[in-house]
Amino acid sequence: MSHRDWIATDLDGTLFARAFAGTEAVPATWRETDAGPVASSWMPRATYVLMRALANHFDIVAVTARDLDSFSRVAIEGISFRGAILANGAIMVGQDGDLDSEWNDHMSIVLSTAGEELEAVRLQIAEMSQGAARPRLVASGTPLPAYLVAKPTRNGGGRTLA
Repeated sequence: MSHRDWIATDLDGTLFARAFAGTEAVPATWRETDAGPVASSWMPRATYVLMRALANHFDIVAVTARDLDSFSRVAIEGISFRGAILANGAIMVGQDGDLDSEWNDHMSIVLSTAGEELEAVRLQIAEMSQGAARPRLVASGTPLPAYLVAKPTRNGGGRTLA
């Protein structure tokens, strides 16, 4: 088996964006609806052409804050990822699409001390924001969370954080 060089790339905001990227944009991520899959982010045509050309010579590795579930919704016609580093490094996915068990074992040890504290902070943010923030724990490849993210609610909950 010959090994090729690889290129690591971020996904959101680098390869594709939630905002529609023009009439020739290529769908990049999908969400399930009652009517079937619907594109939820797009790759600009120029980026798509470049990535297809690069994929002919290099293995493309996705690097993203997305968790495994969110990454599973990435599907770009003609571009396949030869591995991924997900959840800000907490998850490594091999070329075969399987989680790297050695890395998972390592991350189980690393994350074992943070889970309870992350949950306590998540609850504190939810309470203090009074609906203005949506805190959630991002999954790792282990039963433990990888990290905490808090985003504003669409309407901000009508409150301001002090």
